[in-house]
Amino acid sequence: MISATGQPNPAKPISLPSPELDGERPVLEVDYQEIGFDSYLNAIQQVGRFFILIETQEGAGLGPVVTVRENITVWTNSQDMDVLASTRPHLVDDPGIQERLAAIELPANAYEDRLVLMLTRSFDSLLWNRIRASLSDTGLALSEVALVRGVYQEEPNGVFLLLGMAVARTDGREYSLHGKLRVSL
Repeated sequence: MISATGQPNPAKPISLPSPELDGERPVLEVDYQEIGFDSYLNAIQQVGRFFILIETQEGAGLGPVVTVRENITVWTNSQDMDVLASTRPHLVDDPGIQERLAAIELPANAYEDRLVLMLTRSFDSLLWNRIRASLSDTGLALSEVALVRGVYQEEPNGVFLLLGMAVARTDGREYSLHGKLRVSL
């Protein structure tokens, strides 16, 4: 939850996305095995911010911002929430995150195996516009989709997110997608 000042309030819980929950947007699963975990971290931090996830009396909440690059974890003080799509957090729970978190001193109430990723509003908007455009070929509206799957791919001119498949909410039918979005240079 974001306080009125636009700063995260560690004492308040946030709602994390879950495949079991119906929401206005589908769950987004993106595979980064092709580019590797370090390349994923370098690319995604150009379009988003990672937060420590902490346990509060009211549930999961946002902790401090961290920068995670090439086995170095650095705490940062800047938490400009106005530029982030804070209503759509993404949970990142790769074993590589656990290794990096084990190397730093975490708050006592921090989760040690996952981070919350919040994309910038501009990238989030581009992403969902590209998903909508890809869905137009299937005849499905975004609200009719439960899950979108994609893969990160490194090309000579940057890292791209390739949209591969959408799963309909009503019958679980899978639809091929053909969208592509640059994540980083």
